[in-house]
Amino acid sequence: MAFILLAVISVSAQSESAGRKVGALIVIVLFAVLWAGFLTRLLTVGVFVSDDGIRIRLPLQTIALRWSEVGGVYLAPVRLPRWLSWLWALLKVRSLLSTSRAIWIERIPGGPIQTFLNEKSAEFLGRTAAFDRAFQSLKLEVERRRGTA
Repeated sequence: MAFILLAVISVSAQSESAGRKVGALIVIVLFAVLWAGFLTRLLTVGVFVSDDGIRIRLPLQTIALRWSEVGGVYLAPVRLPRWLSWLWALLKVRSLLSTSRAIWIERIPGGPIQTFLNEKSAEFLGRTAAFDRAFQSLKLEVERRRGTA
């Protein structure tokens, strides 16, 4: 937000015409709204359990599964989506992510869904035991709801 405030002050202080200032301020405000929306979405990713099923909130989509559509929960290596494959080379994160486990949810019918919950994410960084407890809790809840416990 400090960047947005600085940009607004900078544009206001310029000796440009009023029309150009208004145009620049509109662009800055639109950018700020989009950025705030993206950050809000990013801060609310996760797996949510209810009586109806599981809701998996990802950065770009939300997937709701009824309990009859959940086949199970398991741990597997983190896999970046294809559209983020350029990140491997740019940030050299392959070794960090290839050793990290993520929680995956088996969907019936359909393929597995990788959640945003992994042992190297901000919620669990350096707290492997907490990640394992979260996974076990989710797994037990899925088994209880599916009647396989």
